[in-house]
Amino acid sequence: MTESRPDSANTDATKRGGDPAVQPWAPPRWALWRRWRRWSWVIVLLVAIYAAVLQTAPPQPYGHLLGLHVSGNHLVNSDNDIVVLHGVVRSGTEYACVEGWGIFDGPNVLNDDSQVPLFKSWGVNAVTLGLNEDCWLGINGVSAKFGGSNYQAAIKHEVATLVAHGIYPVLSLFWSAPGTEKATGQAPMPDADHSTAFWRSVAETFRDDPSVIFRIKEEPFPSSDSDSTRAWRCWLNGGAYCSEGFAVVGMQSLINTIRATGAANVIQVPGVQYANSMTQFLKFAPTDPDNNLMAAVDVYPNGNICGSVSCFDSEYAPVIAKYPFVAGEFGESVDGNDCSATGLTTLMTWFDQHGAGYMGWSWDTWGGCLQLVSSYSTGAPNGNWGNALRNHLLSLAGTAPTALPPTKPTPTPTATPRPTNTPTPIAVPTTSPTSLPAPSPGPVLGSCNSDGIRLVEIGPYVSRFSSPETVTLPRPSTPGDLLVATIATPVRAGYSAPPGWILAATATSDANQTAQIWYYPDNPGGITSVSFGSPGASAVTGAVSEWSGVAKTAPLDQTGVNTTDNRASTNVRTGHLFGTGDLAVSESAMFLDGGGTVKPTPGPGWSAIGSDGSSWPTWWGHGSSDYKLGVCTATVSESPANAKAVTWADTIAAFKPG
Repeated sequence: MTESRPDSANTDATKRGGDPAVQPWAPPRWALWRRWRRWSWVIVLLVAIYAAVLQTAPPQPYGHLLGLHVSGNHLVNSDNDIVVLHGVVRSGTEYACVEGWGIFDGPNVLNDDSQVPLFKSWGVNAVTLGLNEDCWLGINGVSAKFGGSNYQAAIKHEVATLVAHGIYPVLSLFWSAPGTEKATGQAPMPDADHSTAFWRSVAETFRDDPSVIFRIKEEPFPSSDSDSTRAWRCWLNGGAYCSEGFAVVGMQSLINTIRATGAANVIQVPGVQYANSMTQFLKFAPTDPDNNLMAAVDVYPNGNICGSVSCFDSEYAPVIAKYPFVAGEFGESVDGNDCSATGLTTLMTWFDQHGAGYMGWSWDTWGGCLQLVSSYSTGAPNGNWGNALRNHLLSLAGTAPTALPPTKPTPTPTATPRPTNTPTPIAVPTTSPTSLPAPSPGPVLGSCNSDGIRLVEIGPYVSRFSSPETVTLPRPSTPGDLLVATIATPVRAGYSAPPGWILAATATSDANQTAQIWYYPDNPGGITSVSFGSPGASAVTGAVSEWSGVAKTAPLDQTGVNTTDNRASTNVRTGHLFGTGDLAVSESAMFLDGGGTVKPTPGPGWSAIGSDGSSWPTWWGHGSSDYKLGVCTATVSESPANAKAVTWADTIAAFKPG
């Protein structure tokens, strides 16, 4: 979907205590006056110099701002306290320079010092600065007054000022363009011509300051703003996977570029469709040798595809379980015409409950419902949006930090404020950049901590009245892979299996519906089918699937069973998992009183293996099977749902990676 954006994509054109009895000898008053006249000019000069220093130096630190790193799915500082980003986006540095009238949009177009104390007065702990590729590199006709070394110096000064006020700076690649085209707006993806040089230079500049966060691209929208597999492949790898009309560099290559400079800064990686979609983020997530990635989305509840709690639950929560998470932009509506605060208030509540951060769009006075402040002089909140965010941030600002368990990772060095003198200009490469390591051919589907379970194949989900019940694979199995069969039947006794197959879990409801999960570890290969026998012919549904990267010995981690009577949804949960990056498989057997079609939907974060979807007589059963990869939680559960109330018999089994 092509979205109408409230940010630069649409509104940039409108943005802008001696004993007292003993008295020592003292000179006469006239002598003191003569001495004062002699030295008065020195005192005046020193006062003037001190005043000048005060005008140019960043404010004195409000507190000790500690560097950041990622631990599990948390952003933490070097004291191992969890840090959740709550702040604002300061727009202006992406467009003022390329339009030729300044660097910042505000009362002073050359520095933004006046706004930083106002940020702090709102209770923010992070501010995003959108950068312009051409302005940072000083290319494509950008005025030297506002580009190149002058632009870099201004950004460095702003970063130092934010850090001095206890605010984490987030630097984002916002406006970019390929070749000789001037960067006057957002591009669907970073360009191979300049974005690599941009990130190499930015990383080299801030690599010694672990309080600075990099957002690798503000809002990707490749493949005509689609959420297709091709779009996600373009997003990750760039190059031949893309069709944007220019050479594209993907997320993986840019992460490689940053890490090659020695910069270990936390990197925010946004999704597709203007950073709103995360449907395949876990499947295509880039890798990082420093394990310092966090996920980012942009959310405007009124107008975005993913703007509701139900979507947050199904699409964002699985990512939050694995990565630190932030809404790098949010507001009420994509077009800026909705001045209510209903959706954004719901968003903040949900994100707070899930330990995720958010950054309000935008600290500017352009006008409209997405304008956070009404005055650059006072920082007064504007309308419902400004008041809602400011009040909420202030309510959070006094919350004591949460500490992780005592075992600490290697401490991250404490951030040191940046010098404010004009730096030596950083040369822009005039030749092709040094080649970087090639991106990985593709990350493991839903992988966690680089564990490598992959889906190889799934056979058809069959529905028939027979005995034995045979389920098939599309191709002969590969030796060593794990085979998993999921079956459902109205027979309480269940089924028996041929040699090599092991029963992982079975559940039987009061309606005699039985769900079973069988597995064959380290199979010998060449298997195309398996037949399960029963005491007699009965209705049966099921499928078999093949998985690589599973432990060959004792792969079963934990199982769980559950039965639920006459409900439209159910929940089944494993015991405490010992593996990391487990594969979870579920099977449900269902009974619909009165008969009819039963076709449940997978629980949030789960994918379907299959379901019968058939219309059976009253006493016949129904089956449905799902899977989930990259399980890193203490337990794993699923809550499938059906349009009608049914009686459920549910099983779940988790398998460890090998």
